[in-house]
Amino acid sequence: MEENLDRIFRDKLKDNAKIPSNISWNKEIGWHHLEKMLPISHSIFNGKWFKVAASLVIVAISFWGGLKIQKHLSEKTIIASEADKALKEIDLPGGHHCTLAPYSKIQYMHSALSDTLYLEGEAFIESADKRKIVIKAKNAVITCLAAQLNLRANFNEKSTLISTVSGFVSAQCTDNNFPALTVAASEQYAIYEGGIMTFKSQNNDPNFLAWKTGVLTFDNMPMEYVVKVMEDYYGACIKIEKEELKYCRFTSQLKNVSLKEALQSIETSLNLRVKQKGLMYSLAGKGC
Repeated sequence: MEENLDRIFRDKLKDNAKIPSNISWNKEIGWHHLEKMLPISHSIFNGKWFKVAASLVIVAISFWGGLKIQKHLSEKTIIASEADKALKEIDLPGGHHCTLAPYSKIQYMHSALSDTLYLEGEAFIESADKRKIVIKAKNAVITCLAAQLNLRANFNEKSTLISTVSGFVSAQCTDNNFPALTVAASEQYAIYEGGIMTFKSQNNDPNFLAWKTGVLTFDNMPMEYVVKVMEDYYGACIKIEKEELKYCRFTSQLKNVSLKEALQSIETSLNLRVKQKGLMYSLAGKGC
């Protein structure tokens, strides 16, 4: 190999430690022929340590990004709300809406992954179209998506009552290992203590949403039913003095009226007398 390399050749070889002894070069052969035979110069960007460092950087960025995503997904919004003697309307994160009955309360947890509502009392819940909500109340777990339902889970009662208005909901008892049951529109599902007695049936009660609408509807209903509905709606204690009066039929629609006005309507329609003693009311008369 020639000892006097021309300047251009030296510049070309500046990144090579030495010229391999097995390479025969001259100006006539040319640089491109020699270039194919030379070992590749290892700069910092294609050295093995650079590749290792780059890999570590990628791993670190991925780990940091994963932590950020995990933190975002695990972040929760917690809402606690309680109604006093008036019902309460609540817009919930995730697109859901809750109408809370008087003296009822909820705790709501919202995250990027799930929505969970804990209920004590009674509520009308409208779930979002594209995001499900899980409702936990007493001894029941209800999952719904794009549905409307009324849920009654008072701790002083022996059952949790699920009434679906629209859509479908999945209801499961936490006191047994039975599979979840689908409750369709216009159906009711009651879960009793211990999960021993459960039933699903058509909802024929016109007053199950009276607490929300303020309207009591009685269409030729026996007084025994009328009194039960009024006791529940007004939180009152009403006694029918004579057994035969329980079978008297009452027809009326009472909209946003007081207990006194409702009882006066019964007096007028059935020719009964209402007697009051403290917080107790009684219905007396000859009967119908």
